[in-house]
Amino acid sequence: MVERRAQEPIVPLRLFGNSTVRIVSGVSVVAGSVTLGMFFYFALYMQTLTGLSPAKVGFLFLPASLTSMVISILAGRVIAATGRYKWMPVVAMGIGGLLMIGFIFITSHTPIWVLAVMMGLFGISMGLQFQVLIVAIQAAAPLQDIGAVTSLITQARTIGASLGLALNGAVMTWALNRQTSELPADAAARLPEGLTGLSPHLAASLPDAVRDVVLGHYSSAFNVMFIWVAVLYFVAMALTLLLEDIQIPKRG
Repeated sequence: MVERRAQEPIVPLRLFGNSTVRIVSGVSVVAGSVTLGMFFYFALYMQTLTGLSPAKVGFLFLPASLTSMVISILAGRVIAATGRYKWMPVVAMGIGGLLMIGFIFITSHTPIWVLAVMMGLFGISMGLQFQVLIVAIQAAAPLQDIGAVTSLITQARTIGASLGLALNGAVMTWALNRQTSELPADAAARLPEGLTGLSPHLAASLPDAVRDVVLGHYSSAFNVMFIWVAVLYFVAMALTLLLEDIQIPKRG
């Protein structure tokens, strides 16, 4: 309401009359929740499941960073050469959704290289959407509003990341509590705070047989969150399919 009356609004509301601006803003909120809003949970899950130190788990994020950077550069070159961009975020969201389904099959015995490959695919998904969506919204906005729409998509992504941390965590906590109630008595006795209080150090200290049972239930709880995030990815994919398939001027 304030922005409607402002003489020089931070975000001119007339921009939302453009369907591309509306769609990209909505997709960016969802994208922030399923990418930036997932890094903490990936780290927690992989450290607890594998028993690796925080530093070693950090190295598992390198494939995501590297592939995201490389794919972003390549995507920019493809857009410059063809003027087409719509297919990229569609593919990105599809990859992300299938990847979350793939995480359901991860266990404590999954080889480390498989986790590294999956994080590399996560980076490809990010590389095909983050910069591409900025190009899409900038191409749709009037020249005088380029700065406003660029800040808008950044803010939408930040809001999505905050929502993702909260909502994804809420789903995970609910699932962990549910799985705690299904633990065998001997395993539950070793977890005074339940699965929500399971730390990588505590998991590593459990006897092998008990640890396998506990980590199995722990994985089942995280699988609920992965399914939730997969649904969000496919919602975002559906939204990107609604983008107008335009061709922006190619760079000669």
